[in-house]
Amino acid sequence: MTAKEYVIEYLSGEGYRYEENPNSGNIVFKFEGVKYVFINNSGSQLLQLVILFYDVTEDNRYAVLEICNKINSEKAMVKLTCDDDTVWCNWEDIVPEQGYNLGRIEMALNMLKNAYQTFYEAIGE
Repeated sequence: MTAKEYVIEYLSGEGYRYEENPNSGNIVFKFEGVKYVFINNSGSQLLQLVILFYDVTEDNRYAVLEICNKINSEKAMVKLTCDDDTVWCNWEDIVPEQGYNLGRIEMALNMLKNAYQTFYEAIGE
């Protein structure tokens, strides 16, 4: 199985609704009120889940970068990046063709949620 197939199996098994972008193959779904994206452009065995969640401006860029750096140094397996105008929270795993533990996906979702909540606490919003 591919990472995408594992994600679909997990979401279907847990009763989550999701949408698949027909052009990119990305999958968008909500978990506990937060929108997550499975990125389908990094190889069939790479499971990449992200949250795009905070607007970056010239006024807040330095503070955002400092917070992302601090969280990255404290958290394992979850990394925050700041692109031109958005903060991304990212989790990745390499999946085998058989026998992937779908419980890792829920673990990932909880780790991502915790990281973005930590970001909001640090930014003071």
